[in-house]
Parts: sequence; C-alpha cells; structure tokens
Amino acid sequence: MLTSIKSLVLFVIMTYSVSAMTVAVSNCRQPGAVTIEDCTNALSTYHTDHHGFVSQDKPDNQKSCGSCQIHVYTGNGENLKFSMEGAQAALDRVLRTCGNGYGAMAIPETSYDHHLVPTVLSVEKGSGRHCDTHGDF
Repeated sequence: MLTSIKSLVLFVIMTYSVSAMTVAVSNCRQPGAVTIEDCTNALSTYHTDHHGFVSQDKPDNQKSCGSCQIHVYTGNGENLKFSMEGAQAALDRVLRTCGNGYGAMAIPETSYDHHLVPTVLSVEKGSGRHCDTHGDF
C-alpha cells in the first residue's frame, strides 16, 4: 500500500514538472529583435530573496535593458511571487522558440514548498537604454 502511494505521488510530481516545462510559447513575433545579453541583464535586475524567489506587492512589473524588456504579470491579479529559476527557464524557452524575438509563456515552477502565483514572462521591445527599471524592485 505504501509503495502504491509513493508511486502515485511520484507520478503526480513528474506529470506536473513535465506539463509545466512543456507550456507553449505564445505570440512569437519579430525574430532577432532582442539579444540574449539584454534579456538576461533585464531579468537579473529582479531582486530575489535568499531562497531565489521574487516577491512583489503588485501583480505586474517590467524591467528593460537595451533591446529587451521583461514583463512579468499574474493573470489573476494576485501579487507577484515566482522563482528566478523558473523565470530563467521561461526566458530561455521564449528566446529559443521565438528566435530571439518577442513572445510570452507561463513561468514553470518546480518548488512545492512555497505559495507561488501563476505568472507569465513576456519578452517585449526594450527601452533602448541601459537597464532601465519600471517599478520599485
């Protein structure tokens, strides 16, 4: 019986992890519009806590570096709370799938011990300025 329960729990965890990582990138447009360096720099301006999570008292925020703006937002109006690891995975997937163009996808979450809010990461046209932040974080 215990083996069956362990197997079921493992199956659910693996299914969740796979489904989170296979979320489709949507709205790919303008391949070659952004650089990986600008997008990585923009994402790195988000401050994380000691567990690697970004938490903000608002449902969306944008950070811009050069050609790339990273816009993160919740669809349900809750305040932002997502893992930087998941955000980096989403950014990598958008850039790879969209050929360094604009696009968006849900941030895959791999942690089960925090209350994380479903969040979308969108790669958009940057301000052209060096690491301009829009917001207080």
